[in-house]
Amino acid sequence: MIDNDNDLTYFIRYNLTAVQTAIDNVQRYIRKKQQESRQALTILQDSDGLNLRQAAIIKSLVKNPDKPITIKEMRETYQVAYATARQDLFFLEQLGYLSRKKAGKEYIFIFRGLKK
Repeated sequence: MIDNDNDLTYFIRYNLTAVQTAIDNVQRYIRKKQQESRQALTILQDSDGLNLRQAAIIKSLVKNPDKPITIKEMRETYQVAYATARQDLFFLEQLGYLSRKKAGKEYIFIFRGLKK
């Protein structure tokens, strides 16, 4: 059995390290979210007439560029009608943000990247 004379130094150091790690993680998360917000704001400023929902679509695609999106997913994610989801995705394709492919009876939209 280890006798440390009730020395709490190790316990305190461990907990301070854990708290510091948590603070560092929160700060990293906040910086990431601020960067994403700045990107979305930049997209809106250079928007070619994008509305907030369309900018949010671009923002989510920037986060997951390899994940294709469908009209059905758009409807569910943004709680909009089929025509609205379709119009948004076709508009983003027209602007060059997305490319469209036919898969069976539905369209799949793939992110092409941000305009420069």
